[in-house]
Amino acid sequence: MTKQLLINEALDIVQKEAFSALSFQMLADRVGIKKASVYYHFSSKEKLALGVIEDANTKLGKYFTSIALQKPDKQLGSYIKLFSVHISSLQNLCPGVSFITSWPAQTDAVKEAIKALYQTHIEFITSVIQKGYDQSIFLQNQTPARDVAVTVFAMLQGALLTARVNGDQLVFDSCEKSINNLLQVDNAHE
Repeated sequence: MTKQLLINEALDIVQKEAFSALSFQMLADRVGIKKASVYYHFSSKEKLALGVIEDANTKLGKYFTSIALQKPDKQLGSYIKLFSVHISSLQNLCPGVSFITSWPAQTDAVKEAIKALYQTHIEFITSVIQKGYDQSIFLQNQTPARDVAVTVFAMLQGALLTARVNGDQLVFDSCEKSINNLLQVDNAHE
């Protein structure tokens, strides 16, 4: 229970301030325990980072499972809404980005965990786009589904950051329209 609470609070901190801002003392104060108790659950900041990333990846997988029966255009819309949750308050970074702000300082294990988290995104988007191609829901061109998935993911990440910097939801809305135009989807999220 305490371990999951620490992960939840750590995620909240890193999404608002980035991983480099997180300290065990800050986390202990927030949860209402002694700093030594944080070390009991996570022997290092790297272990805490891995716990946060693993938790985010697990939750992402569960979310993808929850929308698996939707048609591809609806899945894409649901996926885009997942990102819009992070910008609705224009405060939260997505979990992966919160670690990238201090990328050179991350350990190899943390970098690999972030890459795995991103791979989860890419695999999901690729499968959705391929199903959309196969079902003639998305207009297929010469670009493989995986390449389009990488583009969609990069667009969403960029829009999320740009919307946060500018404090402007319209940036994200424009990105969503561009993704729908790329795949020739009409109102995919409705």
